[in-house]
Amino acid sequence: MREPRRTRSPRVRTGRAGSRRVGDPTLGPNLAPNPSFESGAAGAPQGWAPNPNTVPATFEWAESFGRTESASVRIVTTNGGLSAFATPGWRTPGAIPLQTGSTYRASVWTYTSDGGVGHVPAIQFFRADGTFLGAIGATHPSGLTDPDGTWVYKEFDFDISAFPGLADATHVRLIVVQDIFETVGTQTSVYFDDVYFGEILPGALVVDVDAKPGSDANHINCSNGREVIPVAILTTPDFDATTVDHRTVTFAGASETHVNRRTGESRRHVEDVDRDGDPDLLLHFRYGDTSLTCDSTEGRLSGYTYEGLPVEGSDALLVSARGRAPGD
Repeated sequence: MREPRRTRSPRVRTGRAGSRRVGDPTLGPNLAPNPSFESGAAGAPQGWAPNPNTVPATFEWAESFGRTESASVRIVTTNGGLSAFATPGWRTPGAIPLQTGSTYRASVWTYTSDGGVGHVPAIQFFRADGTFLGAIGATHPSGLTDPDGTWVYKEFDFDISAFPGLADATHVRLIVVQDIFETVGTQTSVYFDDVYFGEILPGALVVDVDAKPGSDANHINCSNGREVIPVAILTTPDFDATTVDHRTVTFAGASETHVNRRTGESRRHVEDVDRDGDPDLLLHFRYGDTSLTCDSTEGRLSGYTYEGLPVEGSDALLVSARGRAPGD
């Protein structure tokens, strides 16, 4: 790309997209328009336009070739010559709003059959009045070599606060880029599909949960819907349980059963449950309000801290209708 100002690029990751685990970040709604290039008219995909960037290239809406659906976009470089920092791409003409203080992910899948190289997306930043501030992402040679005949996943994450020159940005434009730095003098082509641009949301923090503190078996009588199950979130060297907002916590779908009769608000119980000198958060749930059954072997707890960080945890259970188990 040719830009008035280039910033240092975030770390780039390539390969296959992984599956989410507890504690991994989750992704917000995809803000990229027409991300799989399925919509369009008159030979052009909706929400995207060619961005030659001074490079002689052919731009194609490939309506019969895609990674997950039937379409993608393609760039064929007709000239291997280079001008400074110039690479061709498909660009979103419309502005995408940017939320300050958030972390974002930009990703794309690329495909070549003739030695082409697809870069991570480039992100251009603008003020509210349209003033261009700078770009990150595909602003340097990628250093990649893409295998022929397979779709390759590429992503990078960024926090706008890491780039002081972009602090006033209110919106962005997204560009998927063919990296001709890596193929100088050779005509090559790259397909792009399944673009993503959106916020990274915090994954749930896994916390230590102790159902029925002091019990070894954690037995629950499933024939007694009124049984109250005490469950503790324990403070550890890495987590202060008292930062959890007790009003948000559920256990197997049930909320705290002890409430203020006047306000109806959940009561808060803080005590040193495991006697290690640190305060823990103790909650109480009525069995009949939970989704547990006589076949359940685990109880899952979830909630949020006062700062809005999601937390999750679980403990093994012995659920039966045979009265109390040994050790209870």
